[in-house]
Amino acid sequence: MHYLRYDNAMKPKQISIPVQNRSKETKESIIQAALELYGTTGIMDVTIKMIAEKADVAIGSLYVYFKDKKDITKAVLERNNSLFLDIDYMNIIQSEEDILVAIERILQELRTSINTWNVAFVELQLYETKDPEIRTLIDSFNAQILNLVKDIISNTKLELRPKNVDRAVEYVFLVIDSYLFRLPYYQALMNVDSMTHEVAMAIGAYLFGEQVLRTDIE
Repeated sequence: MHYLRYDNAMKPKQISIPVQNRSKETKESIIQAALELYGTTGIMDVTIKMIAEKADVAIGSLYVYFKDKKDITKAVLERNNSLFLDIDYMNIIQSEEDILVAIERILQELRTSINTWNVAFVELQLYETKDPEIRTLIDSFNAQILNLVKDIISNTKLELRPKNVDRAVEYVFLVIDSYLFRLPYYQALMNVDSMTHEVAMAIGAYLFGEQVLRTDIE
């Protein structure tokens, strides 16, 4: 099974970099169309023709901006990554006196960011190893998230319970990764808001122990 199904239409040798507003809007509409289609249908079943039709552009015009479906997929993945990285995590941490509330707010923001992308992310987890470029892109994104988690943890006022900060960061990353990407399978069976609170409690208790539990009781 191949990660992406490519269309055999003729492609230009050189891809255009949009400069004028209209060109930028056209490229943006293609990315947005692919993002929505991938989120509702999945990557494998979406074709270049479907993306072009949803973006309301001719297939020839689409190939002005993208070499192929894989090129579009990379742009969509980069766009989704930016949605995660653009969340003002530090402001959330600093504006909330209760660290559990702050963690829960971050989880909710992440849920909102991923809502239109669930199906595609599940596919990416299954097929990312089949494409080195996609794998590199995902590895780069994960490294940025790990650094971000470390910054957040390091900027809290509470004393960190685990002695090894890097291991703590990796634990939090794995918990959040599992929460975000497995939740779509089970959200019909549970109260998502309650589960979000429980995940926030688990992260907070692991990182800060009784300091968080006392805060939560108050």
